Amino acid sequence: MVDTYSIIFTTAGTISAAIVAAVVSYIAGRGMKRHEWQLMLVREKILARQRLYADFVSEADRLLLFSIQSKISDPVGFHDLLRKFGEIQLLARDDVTEAAKQMADHIILSHLAGEVADANAPSLHPLKTTFIMLAKQELKDYGA
Repeated sequence: MVDTYSIIFTTAGTISAAIVAAVVSYIAGRGMKRHEWQLMLVREKILARQRLYADFVSEADRLLLFSIQSKISDPVGFHDLLRKFGEIQLLARDDVTEAAKQMADHIILSHLAGEVADANAPSLHPLKTTFIMLAKQELKDYGA
């Protein structure tokens, strides 16, 4: 009879330990998957913002170069720039949005026919440098 009780207690102990180990493993695995999922979401958001900011700068450069050759008289020509700016307004911090606004304003003003550029107005380069610096800082802070 002693052997039967020891076998029962040993088996019950082993089963209990296996159940506890399974529950702990499940909880740890679930937490790890959730953490990985959150990191993946942050990475995707950062990549989307990087692409948006790069496209905005590229479109601003394209329109500025185009303004040297000829002026855009149809406001539809600014659609891509303004669409990207709208996305930046939705996603970016206020300082990044303000820098993007200054760039967009500069580009649109560069296309005014017959207008003389304001000598006190900054060129696009410092505006773009400020935007890029702020955007990089935002992306760095977002990923931290």
